[in-house]
Amino acid sequence: MWTRHLALGALVALAGTFAGCQREPAAEPEPAVAPAPAEESNPAVRPAEPPEEAAATGIATQPGPNGSEVTLKAVRVTGNLVTVELAYRAPSDRALSTIVRLGDVSLIDDATTQRYEVVQDASGRYMAQPLSTSGNAVVLSLSAGDTAQVSFRFPAPPASSPTVSISIPEVGPFDGVPVQR
Repeated sequence: MWTRHLALGALVALAGTFAGCQREPAAEPEPAVAPAPAEESNPAVRPAEPPEEAAATGIATQPGPNGSEVTLKAVRVTGNLVTVELAYRAPSDRALSTIVRLGDVSLIDDATTQRYEVVQDASGRYMAQPLSTSGNAVVLSLSAGDTAQVSFRFPAPPASSPTVSISIPEVGPFDGVPVQR
């Protein structure tokens, strides 16, 4: 008799289990306002910036000669050299003509306060762009609102120096700039 009761109890438990498996969950009520569709975004892909905004973006921007703006774009170490990339932008209402004498441009290691000058190659020409025909200056002649890319190369400060300052005549100082390695 006990076996009959056991078998019957097992059958009831099994039936309850199967009945629980077949139940459908209660339907969730519809929200009063439909959620907005998820915005498709890929952080790695950005729309191209308009030229005016592209020139303005960078590490820092300082006032330059004759009402211009100078934007520091990058300070990057490659091997034993550090390259400083800048964008000079002429005022929107007038042209810009300026000469940057390379002997007056310097990079200062903030950790040691050591001053570095623009590197010269074996023939004595400075490593800078766009270089004048004399080889000792960057000469810029821009129409109103135009932008020119300028770069200087310096000896790289030690890896223990995380920041540098950049000094360019007639341009506000770029202080405490992180170095990309």
